[in-house]
Amino acid sequence: AWYGRIFFIQKSLPKIVNYNRSYGDGPNLSIAKPESVSISDGLRIMPPDNAISNQQISINDTREFLKTSYSASIKTRDVQGVVTSAKNIIKGNDGRVDNISSSEKRGYLTFVVPKSKFETFRSEIESLTHKKLFSETSLSQNLLGQKQSIEQQT
Repeated sequence: AWYGRIFFIQKSLPKIVNYNRSYGDGPNLSIAKPESVSISDGLRIMPPDNAISNQQISINDTREFLKTSYSASIKTRDVQGVVTSAKNIIKGNDGRVDNISSSEKRGYLTFVVPKSKFETFRSEIESLTHKKLFSETSLSQNLLGQKQSIEQQT
């Protein structure tokens, strides 16, 4: 199983402010310089439109078919260095980088890592900066109803 991830990395400011927005349920890494950051912006994860299945699952059914979305925000003064380090951490944990967009002010990475390597990956990403400059969010959805519906159609 693979976990998709969303990452946001922003250049550090003298004071801690909120982060730029990053939307979606796919993996993504964003890096921004402080002068391009609006203090009112914030990081969000939004579930896909098809996240809710029409099929009802019994409350007694304890099986799970989980999709986990994860986002992290990292503030740094070395945007390019953190993008490179994050890319190396992803690949070092048998992950795949699907897209990179990077500049002096901002960068994004789209990628996935295997579920079995997720905790190691998470620890390594968190170690790229001080705790006060790191924020993460995770969202899990049980897609068992959707999986069962697809299986019934085939």
